[in-house]
Amino acid sequence: MGIEWDTTEATAGLDSLKRRVQEATKTAAEKGGLAMVHATMETAPILTGRLKQSIYAYNLRRSGGQGWAISVAPHTVYARQRELGGPITVKRAKVLYNKETGQSFGRSVFQAGSHYFSRGLDQSQDAIYQAARQAWADAMEG
Repeated sequence: MGIEWDTTEATAGLDSLKRRVQEATKTAAEKGGLAMVHATMETAPILTGRLKQSIYAYNLRRSGGQGWAISVAPHTVYARQRELGGPITVKRAKVLYNKETGQSFGRSVFQAGSHYFSRGLDQSQDAIYQAARQAWADAMEG
């Protein structure tokens, strides 16, 4: 007398679950990246709108053995300056000048950072986690 277990069906089910979870993780990365894009667009300072329009998610890729990652960043030359702040110095003109207001700032001025990207990341955390929770819950239901 004895007991015999056939695990073929169980292992097939686990393999299917593993594939669904991997696909759900990819979906979570995509949706989380988009949530971060939308949040940082809302917090970006707007003068011309170029900075806001330059923020996008890109480079969806495998991360580690089973994970997925996506990058989110602005793509203007002055994005870092607006985020962190720093000095702005004239290169060709004699002084920094604002045509709209008529203000003259001299040869150099320090611009405070607006930390728009950091604030956007903070504001998007709940949406990022919700996207992951929902994708994984859907994967578990099969």
